[in-house]
Amino acid sequence: MTNPSVAPLPGIIGPASFSRLQPTVPVFRIELASVGFFAVELATDPALFDPANAGPRTPDNYFASWEKGLSGPTTTTTYAVPPLVWQRLRNAHDVFYRVLSSSAAQSWKDAAASVSNVEVANAPGIHLTDDPPAHDVRGPLFGAR
Repeated sequence: MTNPSVAPLPGIIGPASFSRLQPTVPVFRIELASVGFFAVELATDPALFDPANAGPRTPDNYFASWEKGLSGPTTTTTYAVPPLVWQRLRNAHDVFYRVLSSSAAQSWKDAAASVSNVEVANAPGIHLTDDPPAHDVRGPLFGAR
């Protein structure tokens, strides 16, 4: 039996690897448990997701789409990294990601995260390579195979 007071977690799926030479940006699939609003966070170190570690955040190692407002309302959608953000992050070895959700457009009402602040070490990431980009008709969501 599930605990009804615990909101289901939002989900985010991204490519396992991505070429820095790719002329496009990574695209993520966002899945919310119910119609709501979301934000995506990207970081070169997953510890930066925890607000207790906000001090070392810079535009070269951290991005939060919520700084410009929440996206939605939706239950399932895709999210493309803004090109200027990707230019700053793509030189890292890995870029980690998570999605946050809210039932309200202007606040963190009923907020949930795909990876909590205490579990940021388990955040999924994209391994960045210098491999020539593959021309895959499926696009960058799950990476070329």
